[in-house]
Amino acid sequence: MESSRKTPWKIYKACKTGFAKMQIPSSLTLQDGTETTSVKETADTLLHKFFTDDPTVRNQGSKNTKREETKDLGPPDSLPEPDFTEHEVDEAVRNLHGSKCPGPDGIDGNIVKKLHKYLPRFWLDLFNRCYALGCFPTVWKVARVISIPKADKSKHRSVEGFRGISLLSIPGKCLEKLVIGRLNHFLVTNGHIASLQFGFPAGRTTADTIETVIKFVENSRKRGQKCCLLALDIAGAFDNAWHPGILEQLRKIKCPPNMYNMVKDFLCKCTAHVMVGNTISSKRVTKGCPQGSVSGPTLWNIVIGDLITLLSNVTNVKTVVFADDIMIILQGPSLPAILKELQITLKAVDNWCKENGLVIAKDKTGLMLMITRNKEAIKSHPIVTERKIKIVTQMKYLGVTLDSKLDWYPHTVYLENKVLSILRNLVHCSTATWGLSFHNLLIIYNCAILPVITYTSEAWCTLISKKAKRQATTNTKGILNFYHKGIQNSIKRGTVSNCRDNAHRASHATIQRQKGYI
Repeated sequence: MESSRKTPWKIYKACKTGFAKMQIPSSLTLQDGTETTSVKETADTLLHKFFTDDPTVRNQGSKNTKREETKDLGPPDSLPEPDFTEHEVDEAVRNLHGSKCPGPDGIDGNIVKKLHKYLPRFWLDLFNRCYALGCFPTVWKVARVISIPKADKSKHRSVEGFRGISLLSIPGKCLEKLVIGRLNHFLVTNGHIASLQFGFPAGRTTADTIETVIKFVENSRKRGQKCCLLALDIAGAFDNAWHPGILEQLRKIKCPPNMYNMVKDFLCKCTAHVMVGNTISSKRVTKGCPQGSVSGPTLWNIVIGDLITLLSNVTNVKTVVFADDIMIILQGPSLPAILKELQITLKAVDNWCKENGLVIAKDKTGLMLMITRNKEAIKSHPIVTERKIKIVTQMKYLGVTLDSKLDWYPHTVYLENKVLSILRNLVHCSTATWGLSFHNLLIIYNCAILPVITYTSEAWCTLISKKAKRQATTNTKGILNFYHKGIQNSIKRGTVSNCRDNAHRASHATIQRQKGYI
């Protein structure tokens, strides 16, 4: 393959996700079992699924009141932020990727950089003027939505099998970066990011999140307390973030007025377009943050921070949040105590969701009992049965498999299945006469395969059981054996082609001398 001589990543991506490309069908199945009858209806249905409407009249009186109050209130009574500096604008423009797809206006990163090079003050003056007026240009609030198939191939004939990614204006993204950079600094310096809020804040990774959850469980066990893990997932969190709720939180934390006005104007009069075939569907976005926007993660952190504060008042409950994944650790001296805390927690979460127009995804909600006795008492409890909460012995959390014993054996099995499926395809792409070279195979192994195996290992490696260690050792040997076959084929090809350059010849000779080349 010609592309494998320059970069191995196109082939690796195909080996990981599959070689067949998925086209959006002209007809999709809806939730009620019916099917769309035209391409136009399919496009409209997808767009409505990606961006649900937020009607003016709500059944919940508290929400409608909040909408009207937020609509009429002005910016917070606080000091405004100073203008953007040349350094801030230079950094925002310099970090643009020229290869990124442009938005509907067709202006890519290279055009923005060229304009900044020859007119250094153009973007600075334009962005500062927008900041002073609290105006986000309407032309930069138009999103071109791309429908991406989800991993579950069984849903590719259904509306639920796709998610939308918004391609936004590159100059608009620069302005977003500047505003959100100031907003993040304001949130951090004023202590508005909770200590158990991970994900988008800088320096807080998935490994830190998993390690925090594990420590809470281990501390409960050391104190002789019972413990349960309740995993909650917000259905379409970014797509359903309620705009008046975001603005109310910004007012509550006394956000600078020019920053508040920019966020408010950015959320107003956004439009989205999706194309299926040659048919385009358009609509106005009335709630949610576009998937692919710069501001989405920070605005969601502001929304979810209110829930963390609310649950912090519940005794013996710890809430660890990573983006829209909510892990609630329930602790107590006995099962009745845990069930009582569970009831209080679920009621608080339900009230918060109603206030913010959000819904918990029941299919992704699970309760894992970190205890060995009296499990049936919880499974048959009215709180669990009425809400149809799934009782699980293991759950997928931030890319790792947690189990009730925390011995990490299920996670090693999961890694085996994940990695070997990729390696089988890689072996097929590396034969004695064509395909990936040894150099590219080694790059894939070091930069893609090993990171998958060692992902968040710093959080769980010290707790792994002997059984899981044996499984991990066996998996590693099996992975190396599969990889060995592909590399040997590459070596044979190098011998046949007489090693085109000195570097290849040197690596070939080294491998011939050493059997443990990985």
